[in-house]
Parts: sequence; structure tokens; C-alpha cells
Amino acid sequence: MKLLYSRAPRVLMGALLLQLAVVVNHAAAAEQCAAAVVASVKTTVEVGEAGQPDGQDGVRIGDLVSATCEVWPHDRKVLLAALVFETEVEDGKHLVVATVDAATNRVLARYGNSVGEDAATAFGPNSIVIDSAPYQLAPAVRAFGIRFTSSARGASCPDGIWKDELTLFVPRGQFLLPVLQGVAMSRSEAREGCFGGSSPTLIYDEAKLAIAIDKAVSHGYADLLVNARIVRSEPGKDIVGKASAERAVLRFDGQQYRPIKQKPWWLLLHSLEE
Repeated sequence: MKLLYSRAPRVLMGALLLQLAVVVNHAAAAEQCAAAVVASVKTTVEVGEAGQPDGQDGVRIGDLVSATCEVWPHDRKVLLAALVFETEVEDGKHLVVATVDAATNRVLARYGNSVGEDAATAFGPNSIVIDSAPYQLAPAVRAFGIRFTSSARGASCPDGIWKDELTLFVPRGQFLLPVLQGVAMSRSEAREGCFGGSSPTLIYDEAKLAIAIDKAVSHGYADLLVNARIVRSEPGKDIVGKASAERAVLRFDGQQYRPIKQKPWWLLLHSLEE
């Protein structure tokens, strides 16, 4: 994230304090995972395993950018971990999601993928959080999620913004498979104007999403009901409209969850592998 400063003599101390805050926040995020867990995960990435689905066997990773760990309520012997590392590639990061034996710190299963950063995508110390809600996709299949919010500044006057992208993982042997990829749980789209301080005529729709487990089953996994609460706002006139509700269904096709019909504007999916 770029920090812009002016009038250097007057804001020098402020700039130093902001830089210090970034360092402190970085350390706090890293401390959410024990050093032994980070080391164990890092070793599996550097060594690599034949047949790893992400195709990143033996990738060289560097410093830790972000890390978060949480005991899995479904199985308290298992620790859920999501870590982001620097790589040799400029503006490149490596995301690793893993299940770890809480007693021995041994990696049980993992998913890894290298991700390029740009104006819209950047990883900060708090960009990744774990979602351990009970996503019971089948009687013997419990998924868990990670949620990603970019720390990038983005465009100065975009016509759409999104955040809180949810990806669900299912353990399968030594791998974690992303069965639902990058659903933006918060999505806003401008109907007039654009987002940013330079657009006083802005009118936009904002959708907040929630996911429920349906009784219907496709290819062995329960369908997912995506419920959207939509509100239209006109900030320049201080107007907030009444909320409306819409719904979409995602069905498992044997590999991933996909919409059964044309996607509504608010249903935005970003693949981790793009």
C-alpha cells in the first residue's frame, strides 16, 4: 500500500509513526500463528510434494507477509492456517492454506498458489481471515473458508467495488481443494457517477451476501443458497433506500460450485488461480 505525504517538514513525525504502525500490525498478524506452525508450513512449500494440485512444487518463498491461525471447531485437534509469503517474483505473493495437527504442528493437508499483485489486488497484514462456520456440504464433509480483502488502493473513480471474498476448502487426503472460489460477500455497483470523492452525483447499489446450506444435493454436495440484501444509496442527497432481497443458487459440478443460471450483477466470483 502506498502512503502519500506532502509538506515533509511538518509531517515527518507522522510519516514515521504510520510506518511504525504498519510494522506493528504486520508483527501482530504474524503472531496469530505460532512460529513452529509457520516453519512447518514453510517447509512443506519449499520442499514440495509430487502431484500438488497448485503446480507450485518447490517454489521459493521469502518473508511472511500475513498469517492467521484458528482451532477448527469441527475438530479441535486440527489448526486451520492461512499464510501469505513473499516470492522471488516482483509483486508476487504465495498463498498457503493448511490444516495442521494442533499437537505436533505437522501439516495434514494444504493448498498453495502464487498470486500476482496489481492496482486492485494486494496482500496486507490483515487481508486474510479464517471462516470456520459450519459449512456442512455432505454428512461426512465439512468445509471451511478463508476471506480475502485487498489492501490495494484501487482506481480513483471505479464504477464497482468489492471486498470480503470467500473461498471454501474441503480436505481430501493431503490436499485442500477449493470448491467455492472467491465469492465477493460485499459488492457495490455505481448506477450514476463513480466511487470516490470526485463524484458528487454518485448513485449506487450495495449488496451484502450470506450463504446458507440447501437441502438439495448435486454430485454429492449440498447446493448453496446465496442471499443478497440490496440497498440503493445517493450519498450526495443523503438518501438510503429500502432494502430488497434476491437469491441465487450454486451447485457443485463435481469440482466446484457454479451458478445454475446467469449470474446476477452482485454475484462476483474470483478464482484463486487467475
